[in-house]
Amino acid sequence: MSFSTIPPEIMHMIIDHYWIDTVETAETGLERFWATLLLLQIIKPFRLAALSHQDLWRKIHLDWPKGFVELYQQHWQSRLDLRSGISVSLDTEQGGEENMQERRAFWEAVLVQEMDRITDLEIRIRTGHNSIAVANAVSNTPAPQLQRFRLEIDENMNNNADIRQLFNGDAPQLHQLHIHTPLPYILTPLQGLRTLEIRLSHHNIKYIFVMLSGLPHLETVALVGAELWKNQVLEAPPPPITLEYCTSFAITNVTASVPCYLFAGLLLPRLEKLVVKETIQYLTASNEIHASILNLLPKLPHLAVAQREWLHLGLHSHRFVLEVQGLRYETDWKGNEELSDRPRFIQFLKRIIKQCASSINLHLHAFIFETSLVDKKKNTQFLAYLIAGDEYGFLVHTFNLNLWTNATSVFVIGDATTLVCLLCKPTKTFLPNLQFIHLLQTGSASTTTCDGPSRTKLEGRRQITFENTRLRGDLTMGLMQRLYLTFPRP
Repeated sequence: MSFSTIPPEIMHMIIDHYWIDTVETAETGLERFWATLLLLQIIKPFRLAALSHQDLWRKIHLDWPKGFVELYQQHWQSRLDLRSGISVSLDTEQGGEENMQERRAFWEAVLVQEMDRITDLEIRIRTGHNSIAVANAVSNTPAPQLQRFRLEIDENMNNNADIRQLFNGDAPQLHQLHIHTPLPYILTPLQGLRTLEIRLSHHNIKYIFVMLSGLPHLETVALVGAELWKNQVLEAPPPPITLEYCTSFAITNVTASVPCYLFAGLLLPRLEKLVVKETIQYLTASNEIHASILNLLPKLPHLAVAQREWLHLGLHSHRFVLEVQGLRYETDWKGNEELSDRPRFIQFLKRIIKQCASSINLHLHAFIFETSLVDKKKNTQFLAYLIAGDEYGFLVHTFNLNLWTNATSVFVIGDATTLVCLLCKPTKTFLPNLQFIHLLQTGSASTTTCDGPSRTKLEGRRQITFENTRLRGDLTMGLMQRLYLTFPRP
């Protein structure tokens, strides 16, 4: 069958798949443009079908050559149903330095002209490539249809690229906002916000409660720590503010003092999901190891999760993961030479596990164990780094907690030999109702293995079935829950 004889409905199906598989997955804006233009060069019926396919023309990159952008604008005016809006992206570093003044004026003109029909807007401003024209357009132009906006300004810029406010405070449909900027914004005019992501730094952390307050519909909040963060003393936060409808809160890439500061000033009565990824601290003056989880755990019974049926423990040389339904906690101590009392530090991590068991209502049916510990000798420079020999003590400590009566499944990523040897102990039966050990293979992890003789010994002593399972993706909180639901439960 030739292209000229393909029925129109089949052409549209082909274009649908091409748009999803090729256009939407293009790595750069120019690749997206050329992939779209290719459809216009086949035959006239196919060209007409492509021109009528509105999703192909709904997104532009302002850093394209001017003629490309104008081609899309002409198409909008003649063919596009604008009730569903358009998507605009701009990276001020792309496109080179030639005719920069003219290009900036063009960017401003397009933004002002099209702002009333833009539903998705993404702007990245790089050091040395800021634009007063773009700043004026974003600061002063109302955006009546805008639903999602992402503004990313390089960390080493000491202002917000002259963007003083967002859309003159007039963006009534805006519900998703990502602002990675050095300085804070007053967000109160944006009353429709439901999802908010903020890059947190020494510039704006003292204003974070002001930024979060007055937004009654916030459901999802993500705070991402900046890479460039000067040391500062955080004073006591103001009286707590309440995020009445917030169900998901994440704070990542920060030191342990930051989550403690934040949660002292926040009340989250409907919280269902909490993610904390931090760097552990050693406070020299008080000789204390500082991790926020010990302050946060008492808050977790309020998480609106009916039952917590699985526990995930991750042991890596300088990273520790503890996860249950509704909570994922990660801490890292890479390159920390101050944590020199190794036995004390290991006891500190075990204390976190124990307090989790006593603070959260656990009804465990599954244990997920993730390990990448392979070094057999202690690191002489970084004494707190974990080694393979530490696994046994952590597992004994965890299994001795009164949590495992109903546990029937264990999932392992990494070397399962230590765990299997522990389950073979004749003097004590850990996980007495265990039925399955799932050896998980993931895309990013090294192959999960188990020593053959140890496996044979366990299978001879207990009625336990080993299963090999391949997963797609890393063990994020969502994947962990789907993994658990996939396998039989009592």
